[in-house]
Amino acid sequence: MAKKLNVNDAAVQQKMRVLMKLRDSCIRSEKDLQGMTAETMLAVKDVNMDEMRIIVELQNSVKNGKLFSYLIEAQEILIPECVSRNAEGAETPECTEGSSSGEEGDVYG
Repeated sequence: MAKKLNVNDAAVQQKMRVLMKLRDSCIRSEKDLQGMTAETMLAVKDVNMDEMRIIVELQNSVKNGKLFSYLIEAQEILIPECVSRNAEGAETPECTEGSSSGEEGDVYG
C-alpha cells in the first residue's frame, strides 16, 4: 500500500504567485533566475521580504536540481511498499506499484 501525499497548498500557492511575479518581470528561465541580485529582486513589482526569501530558495533549488521537490514540499512522499531482491539476495525497494503477474506482493511474477 502506498503512503498518502501530504502537500501544504498555501505554501505552493505562495510560490506560484512568486513565479508569476517573476514571469511578469521578464524572469523566464533558470539562467535569468540565477542572475538575479538583491537589486533585481527589489525591482520586481510588489515584492515583499517573504517573497524575496522564496526567490532565494528558488535560486538554490534550481542550482541543486531540486526545483520540483522545493515547489511541492511534500511531507510524505508517495512510495510504493514493494520490495525485491538484488543479485546478492538483499532486499531493495522497487519504484513501481503492482506486479507483472497481477498478484499482490509479487514484483516479478
